[in-house]
Amino acid sequence: MCFGSVKTPEIKYVGPSQETLDANQAKIDNYITQSKATNDAFQASLQTQIDNANTAAQTMADQLAADRAAAQAQLANMPINKPTYSVTTTQSDPVNAQVTESIKKKKKDDNKGTLKVAQGGTANTAGSTLNLGV
Repeated sequence: MCFGSVKTPEIKYVGPSQETLDANQAKIDNYITQSKATNDAFQASLQTQIDNANTAAQTMADQLAADRAAAQAQLANMPINKPTYSVTTTQSDPVNAQVTESIKKKKKDDNKGTLKVAQGGTANTAGSTLNLGV
């Protein structure tokens, strides 16, 4: 049985059109442009912050140097044997003083022993092996 001549299928690769490729390339170019602009703006902002911090640090260093020089000038002008402060003391009796007394030992009763007997204790019944009070 023969159905005629067999025709091989034609295989064609159909990719995206040139318009789709151009649109995708335009999107990529736009992304690159926007990324560069964003990165440049961030870099400029960061550099401004760094410059401001460096300026503030230099201003603080200059102020510290000026304060140190002023303190050294004051120390140089102070007399050597004059105290910077004086202290006076007075002797007085304490007010509402609390005093302690020695602890007195309690008198021990010699008639009392250390053995205690339960008054309600009775012997168990016969036959039990233990003799416990009930």
